[in-house]
Amino acid sequence: MGRLGYFAVLTLFVCTASVALGASKSDSEKGAFFDLPPVQEKLDTASRRTIYLKANIALELEDPGMRERVEKVLPRVLDTIQVYLRGTRVEDFSTSRNLDRLRTQLREKINAEVGPARVSDVLFKKIALDE
Repeated sequence: MGRLGYFAVLTLFVCTASVALGASKSDSEKGAFFDLPPVQEKLDTASRRTIYLKANIALELEDPGMRERVEKVLPRVLDTIQVYLRGTRVEDFSTSRNLDRLRTQLREKINAEVGPARVSDVLFKKIALDE
């Protein structure tokens, strides 16, 4: 397995662990989950290689009643995610610390678009890096 393969496997493991940890919350603590359409973006690389990120992302809403608000601004949310991901590098997906930073920044950017609704978490349900 090449270097890129290790990034993808590590990323998938970290994201799976994050989702599993989120499952330990009690039902009263959970918000509503909002699945976004699959995302595919070209990542910034220092070399001439072309690497694509393919991801399935879910948003955890603090209030299930805000689903309609998110649906209303969904084009803005998707644009925000795509623009943000275009500026990421392969290395940004290499460690759990980097992924946590990406998730936090994505959540903040999405919250700016969906207000007054609040996204409490951004979950990577599936993530792959392809050459």
